[in-house]
Amino acid sequence: MKFDLSVILPSVIAICALFTPIASAYLSNRHLQKLKEIEIKQENFKLVTLHKRELFENYLIVVGEFSYSKTQIQLSELTNAYYSILPYIPQDKTESFRLFSEAVIANDFKTEISAEQRRLLHSIIIPTIKAEIEKL
Repeated sequence: MKFDLSVILPSVIAICALFTPIASAYLSNRHLQKLKEIEIKQENFKLVTLHKRELFENYLIVVGEFSYSKTQIQLSELTNAYYSILPYIPQDKTESFRLFSEAVIANDFKTEISAEQRRLLHSIIIPTIKAEIEKL
């Protein structure tokens, strides 16, 4: 039995021409799917980062308004801001945040914040928030 290259070679080329577009489309679609997954992960990361940043900034705004002057900010806004950032605060700092919030709420607009509240705010709370924002 003799093989005739004039028949075999075009047959092999025809078979390759048949399967190459299928393989190419499959690989291209897999690549596009992976790119889309990466894009979705990046978008989710961006949204979570912006959300955390907004929560921390809102907390600082409310604390600033509430702590230093008579304002229209209500106790509920301070409490909401505190509980909003609570899941993102490092475990070892939650006690300081709680003490500060309780002290500010107990102050109830009567006087400026005390030296202890000022120490908690400037030595623990603000540096903790700054560190958490820098992690983002």
